[in-house]
Amino acid sequence: MLCPKCSGTGTIDVKCPRCGGSGSVTSKCPICKGTGIGMDGNTCRGPCGGTGNVSAPCGKCSGSGTVEVKCPTCHGTGELILTE
Repeated sequence: MLCPKCSGTGTIDVKCPRCGGSGSVTSKCPICKGTGIGMDGNTCRGPCGGTGNVSAPCGKCSGSGTVEVKCPTCHGTGELILTE
């Protein structure tokens, strides 16, 4: 019998644990180190544009927000073994 949870594929999509399902991760700007202020004392002109943070697609889910994992119901087999 095909597993009803994964429809027989043996895998399911779950929310990405690295980005929490948003598909992007935020890090401190490499120029201003997260302060938003450039070396000249003015607004940072680096990749953050003065916010101090830089967003990028999540490397774990490639920006989709989900990752594929082994189905917990059938343990990745795609089938359920029925016992009487």
